[in-house]
Amino acid sequence: MRIAIDARTVSSKSFGVGFYTYWLIKGLNTIDTTNEYFIFSLNNQIKKEEFGNNFNILYTDIRLDLHPYTEIWENIFLYKELKKINSDLLHNPAFRLPFIFPKKSGLVVTIHDLIPYFYPELMPKKFAIYMRLVIRHAVNKADKIIVISESTKNDLLKLFKISSDRIRVIYESAADFYQPLDKSSCKEFVRKKYNLDKDFILFVSRLEPRKNVVRLIKAFSRTKNRNNCYLVIVGARSWHSEEIFSTVEKLNLKNSIIFLDYVDKNNLVYLYNSATFFILPSLYEGFGLPILEAMACGCPVISSNISSIPEIVDDAGILINPYDIDEISYTIDKVFEDKNLQLEMIRKGFIQVKKFSWIETARRTLDVYYEIK
Repeated sequence: MRIAIDARTVSSKSFGVGFYTYWLIKGLNTIDTTNEYFIFSLNNQIKKEEFGNNFNILYTDIRLDLHPYTEIWENIFLYKELKKINSDLLHNPAFRLPFIFPKKSGLVVTIHDLIPYFYPELMPKKFAIYMRLVIRHAVNKADKIIVISESTKNDLLKLFKISSDRIRVIYESAADFYQPLDKSSCKEFVRKKYNLDKDFILFVSRLEPRKNVVRLIKAFSRTKNRNNCYLVIVGARSWHSEEIFSTVEKLNLKNSIIFLDYVDKNNLVYLYNSATFFILPSLYEGFGLPILEAMACGCPVISSNISSIPEIVDDAGILINPYDIDEISYTIDKVFEDKNLQLEMIRKGFIQVKKFSWIETARRTLDVYYEIK
């Protein structure tokens, strides 16, 4: 087959969909030397030398958020390129499909979550409307739809009158470089680099309403004096993040909450290995990849009991009601105080994370391609 993949979400600061897309392609490169791939990438973000001879990297400078140019690119330039390379299949790992494509090309789309439908208030109004249109079109046009959790599959079936036969659940995984390291060395590293000179709770995700950071901060304010620790928040600012910082000011927590913005993977692995535990009290997740990253590093996990998260955590972490500040606060205290509980969570986390693999993700995705062919 001649397989085209729109990988424009991949960048030097990839997270979420971009991270998924990159590691999916890396996995396909590992297992497949037979089919020919045509990867559409932003300039210099995917390096040809990382891939085998059957992988062709085609560059563009049209980002997904560059409207209306991204729509023009998808429906004119991409159409022409698909015809030129005589593609058998187009996979967009990021919710969307073009309106115009060669008749012979099979179509695969990955739907990561359905936030614009279920929680439109947690994102900018215009973006929610736009993404509803994008998702609806992709769902209607795709030959096969990949989702990253059973939760997202169920959400998809609630919203659209489509056959479950068109949907395939294929999980993500933590990358191999997330692994346990020497704890003393890691703590010394983060002490010097980030001035973290005492225990800390770690949160990793973009700063947006869906991630529930404000409730986390309020819960932390009730426990910080008892536990004498920092709350370290890793993630770039996103929409409606102002309330996060005003809450810190209001509760006089500037010296206890450390904002690190985006942290690259080479430093993030040290933070996971040094944290007392990781917490993600999100209101909705299509998957929740930082949960697996933390587990892979031997970091205990507290997370929400809703959407896809119970699938990913299973019994390896503690699940809390993300709307209940008292419960979040109580659980923080409980995990801090009980060292044996931390060790048990770490042990179960190592078992749980082994259930997920990017090679398996790639293998099952390739199976989907063959189903269409």
